[in-house]
Amino acid sequence: QSESVAEAHSRYYLGLVLAQQEKLNGQEAVEAIETIRDDLANVRQAWVWAALNEHLDLLVNCYPVLAAFFEYVGLLMEGELLFERTATLLSGLTEPPARRARALLVLRQYQFALDRGQTQGFQALLEPLAAEIESLQDETLTAELNFIQAYSHHLTGQFDLAIDLYRQAVETFERQRRKRKLIDLYNWLGEVHSRIHRLEEAEAESWR
Repeated sequence: QSESVAEAHSRYYLGLVLAQQEKLNGQEAVEAIETIRDDLANVRQAWVWAALNEHLDLLVNCYPVLAAFFEYVGLLMEGELLFERTATLLSGLTEPPARRARALLVLRQYQFALDRGQTQGFQALLEPLAAEIESLQDETLTAELNFIQAYSHHLTGQFDLAIDLYRQAVETFERQRRKRKLIDLYNWLGEVHSRIHRLEEAEAESWR
């Protein structure tokens, strides 16, 4: 009975998180953030129970919303550590759905790390994950990997590589109609082009 109560608790609070998805992407973002913040202790407990009990559906459905919440409120380290620990809990599972869930969580963990400026040695860190994603042959995972690789190149000034990988990710996310992801990608593509333009102007000025 206690197990069924724990599951009900987990499904309720992670369902509460999932219900904020549209609001977070729209004009009611502040309300959605406050809703999650008010029950954050319960949300954390619900997430840990789902991870310990391998409820992949709850984790995969909720992780983008929870990640967006951590991003909005500046809890980057908490998001990174939570997803890292969850991925570790799933590391012993060998079925494709569990491997896919783990890859999604690790990719988002790495995005939090990049958001915090952790770029040193990052491409080497990605290599084992890239091999795992290639073996899964999953279009969404490949696009998410392209996005993370592009973001890393973007932050380290390798703009040509970043643009190519961002564009590859855009093609997939446009097919999937991933509105939130596309907004981020278009913003970062615009920033990369602006930085290239400024560098070109600075170089031209130096030759005058």
